[in-house]
Amino acid sequence: MRPELLAPAGSFEALRAAVEAGADAVYMAGPEFNARRNAKNFTEDELREALLYCRERGVRTHITLNILLTDAELPSALAYAEKLAAFGADALIVADVGVARLLSALLPDMALHASTQMTLCNTEGVRIAAGLGFQRAVLSRELSLEDIREITRNGGLETEVFAHGALCMCYSGQCYMSALIGRRSGNRGLCAQPCRLPYRLPGSEQNEYPLSLKDLNLSRHLSALSDAGVSSLKIEGRMKSPAYVSAVTGVYAACLDDMRAATQEEQQLLADAFSRDGFTDGYFNDRRGAHMFGTRKDDAVRLSDYVSREGHETPRVNVTLTLSGRVGAPLRLQATDGIRTVALSGDILSPARTILSPDRIIDALCATGGTPYRAQAELMVDESAHVPLSAVKALRRDALMRLSAARREVPAPRIGALPEPLPTLPSQTRGYTVFVEKAEQITDTVLSLSPRCIALPLEAFSEGIPLPTDVALAAVMPTVARPGEMENVRRLAHSAKKRGARFAYISNLGMIEAAQAAGLILCGDTGLNLFNSPAADTFAELGFSALTVSFELPLASMKGLRSSLPLEAVAYGHLPGMICENCILKNGGICGTCGEARLSDRMGAEFPVLKGFGCRSRILNAHVLWLPDRQEELYRAGISLLRLQFTTETPEEVDRTVRAYLQDSGTAPKNFTRGLYFRPLA
Repeated sequence: MRPELLAPAGSFEALRAAVEAGADAVYMAGPEFNARRNAKNFTEDELREALLYCRERGVRTHITLNILLTDAELPSALAYAEKLAAFGADALIVADVGVARLLSALLPDMALHASTQMTLCNTEGVRIAAGLGFQRAVLSRELSLEDIREITRNGGLETEVFAHGALCMCYSGQCYMSALIGRRSGNRGLCAQPCRLPYRLPGSEQNEYPLSLKDLNLSRHLSALSDAGVSSLKIEGRMKSPAYVSAVTGVYAACLDDMRAATQEEQQLLADAFSRDGFTDGYFNDRRGAHMFGTRKDDAVRLSDYVSREGHETPRVNVTLTLSGRVGAPLRLQATDGIRTVALSGDILSPARTILSPDRIIDALCATGGTPYRAQAELMVDESAHVPLSAVKALRRDALMRLSAARREVPAPRIGALPEPLPTLPSQTRGYTVFVEKAEQITDTVLSLSPRCIALPLEAFSEGIPLPTDVALAAVMPTVARPGEMENVRRLAHSAKKRGARFAYISNLGMIEAAQAAGLILCGDTGLNLFNSPAADTFAELGFSALTVSFELPLASMKGLRSSLPLEAVAYGHLPGMICENCILKNGGICGTCGEARLSDRMGAEFPVLKGFGCRSRILNAHVLWLPDRQEELYRAGISLLRLQFTTETPEEVDRTVRAYLQDSGTAPKNFTRGLYFRPLA
């Protein structure tokens, strides 16, 4: 079955361009609650008209609600979602499991699509999403064809794959760089695109833009994607011009209609519309490397021929027009699109003095230019009757107007009851957890904290290094693992259990199954992006025993967070900035320097680069979070456990930090930050 072609619409002009160019569906947003809040987007009135415009033309509409939301924002978001349902939206794109929990109950007939911000990159994660009420998963952009095929066949959901447009350096949903260094959260729809800025890796000969990927282009692989069973191919670009939307959508629509690869001329048109030193299909072909990177060096070629034109209409809805009549009876016209039917009557027919050619009547019926309709005509008129062409045309115009009105009608949505919240956990004993990158950071001073647990990377449990036996141990599960890596994850989880691990810290829905199968107790990590109380309830029902709040959540919002589980917050450490499938150290020719390399920005800030599971790059914040004198504020906000997270620190630095937190004081590091807890909500 041919995949749906899903095009972006950041404005009404872009919407028309997408529809006229052949999009099967469009995705767009209102002024709030979406991951492109800097796009022009639609006012509420414009959005209603846009949805009706698409409904009339048989184009499906997906509306983005794909940011993290606080408890205070949820009532407005739900009211907005109800309006979208009443306006006729076909699906909502959601990134927050708490929002999904409420919407699946409130709007039981609304399709929910799991945003790429949910970092769904393996079959196990997609299965969990299916259980949360989603009908479709928008997969991570970093997946290969084999990954996509495996997930689509076995995940239990429709899959949507990005086919064209900008690529983020970091896995979507796990990028915090914009929030940490620019106070503009990508998870809240305000990404400042730090990956497009210049950086330097000491000792590296790579270009000065090591985080700027070329744009994705899968126009040569449409048959393979269709054969893999993908339901929807998505074009990125809600901040792009109508000309871009028209040109790119037109190429992909033509290729999908014939199920072929783009021609050389079409490839040139795509490049003229926008590229960054060309395009890449590296992830799709499982060929990562420096060849995937590029920057934008010139302005887009003028594409005036592809801009949507006011009043232009591409016929896309098939209708059958049946004209009937006899002498002494009224002329009748019935119009049907196969689902809806309208019928009109005209004047009484008189005998004909001359016989009008049937072909002329059919031509008059099928002259539907300026409408969305492609007509075929059927005649059931007595040859002896006089049929004025002016009457035929008038009936055709009126019938199509009434058919359009019928197609724009939206049935009242079914509204359900919101789920009852789980009981709130009583006050808990305060304490610490400690995360270390390597076992030598577990010093006697760390043990003197009597931490609830000490957490190490999952891989550390298979290295044969001595581990303490008088404290609970936790395995930090990978933030990302593709389908081909999951067997290794399961093996490592069982090994961790045998070596004394009791808990598993989870940053991705796809890790739940492997941790539970190994007998590990689930704890939510920062990558789950816990922002609201319904999300906490969802994770509790999934079997979690404790949760870590997002470090992007301000203290003021944290105070309103209700949870049936103990809450943890990071109180010290280099916070994660990015996790990258494409290793910047290997690309720069300095492979093997994980933990020693520093990525420097234009201001001289140095971001540590560590090795992640699967040899991925983990880029940490340049400044260390330092809160020994503000611990009480976190506790008063409802936090039970404060996390001290050690990555690049020496054992001596670990000891100094632990003592500072035990004493609520101490000398701060040279470069430190108070984090995002005390800033306004982005």
